[in-house]
Amino acid sequence: MDNEKTVKSTVPQSEPPPNSSKSGTGFVVNEHGNVLTNEHVVNQCKDIFFNIHGVNYSMVLMWKDDEMDLAILKSNNLITPSYAIFSEQMRSGEDVVALGFPLGNVLGDDLKVTKGNISAMVGYKSDPDFFQFTAPIQPGNSGGPLLNEYGLVVGVNTAALVGEGLQNINFAIKGTVGQQALGLNSVEFHTEPNGNDENSLDAADLVKVGGDYTGQIICSGF
Repeated sequence: MDNEKTVKSTVPQSEPPPNSSKSGTGFVVNEHGNVLTNEHVVNQCKDIFFNIHGVNYSMVLMWKDDEMDLAILKSNNLITPSYAIFSEQMRSGEDVVALGFPLGNVLGDDLKVTKGNISAMVGYKSDPDFFQFTAPIQPGNSGGPLLNEYGLVVGVNTAALVGEGLQNINFAIKGTVGQQALGLNSVEFHTEPNGNDENSLDAADLVKVGGDYTGQIICSGF
């Protein structure tokens, strides 16, 4: 994928207050400082920060929608080595990797990765805007990217179904829905068709690709 660019500066933009909550995950969708995450990650925040590569950026909430459970953030100073590219298609059964910062106050600030596969093309109660996958996620994974084996975003991690006898039933917003939200707000994003077996990446390489544009959402001033 030809979306690499040179990082010229990593000067911190601001520091979140000490009592801020590490509330979730987001990912950069273009070279203009736009970040996509879940609405429920930021809906109670007075101030929002995005920590990536050890740098905190103060973010502006451009748009949010509780039904879609998506939010778009913006920083004019955000610099990352690359940005996410959305897949133009997804299939039931394909392997996926979930990236995020689950339980950040407990498990630390390192990017976490879990593996699984797409298990159904609809979400809870057959919601067509979501799909089910088996890569385990926890609180804090919300808003992070779900990547296919080619390193392309197929979904936005959002929730896990929990209860006695339930295992690895997790939901993501379809990448096409994320693209729709970005398009409605005139936010640039990039897509690419899936590759072939020669272009597939192992889990370690997927973490490297996604780690370049995936960061932690920090919320303050509830």
